Amino acid sequence: MQKVNNLTQEDFELIKKFINMYETIEEQYKNDYMLCESLRKNMMFQKYAKEMQNSTIEEIFNRLKKEELKKIEDEDLYRKNLIMSQIDLLEQEVKQINNNKEIERLYNMIYIGNISEYFKEEEIEEEKPTKEYKKDIDIKEQRIEKKSTITQIYRRLKNLYDYKKIYDKIIDTEVLNDDFDFYEKFKEPIRLFLNANYNSIMKKLNITEPSEKTIEIINPTQQRTK
Repeated sequence: MQKVNNLTQEDFELIKKFINMYETIEEQYKNDYMLCESLRKNMMFQKYAKEMQNSTIEEIFNRLKKEELKKIEDEDLYRKNLIMSQIDLLEQEVKQINNNKEIERLYNMIYIGNISEYFKEEEIEEEKPTKEYKKDIDIKEQRIEKKSTITQIYRRLKNLYDYKKIYDKIIDTEVLNDDFDFYEKFKEPIRLFLNANYNSIMKKLNITEPSEKTIEIINPTQQRTK
């Protein structure tokens, strides 16, 4: 029997919340990246960027704006309006990128950060000398596992989440059971991490979550009705 069948509704909601946080940050970061790509493809911006390779986006834009406005002083109205509209569009993108510094920080946090600080200190019991070697190995493995990045945690939880939503999905049982064991070890730290960070993260991303109906977990052993 697959261990994932032991997940409760509470487990499922906790997993769903973690996944939602991760995917929201990821989506916002991708939108921010697209803005950067837009600047990189803008010929007017790139002309100044090549001359100011060690400058910030804001510094490049400020010089661009100053020099381009000076150039069009003697141009006809149509030309002025055309250049001004380009400058206005660039200015909006630069401001948005600067405002999204927090998104970049959050993305780096989930990409390389971990939640090891939310684990309780290990209580190591005294064991007989014959067990010392195995104990040292187990402790070392636990410490390595607790350094798993938030991205690594997300991937494991995503497997469990997808399986519970589509429980007849074909998936390797050994992998699924391993993901369940991993979740069991991380369950409480994940809860503590979300309690400490979830609301503030969603607020920083200006996300107001709609009320959702609880998704009922159907036991795979129960007969399905058509």
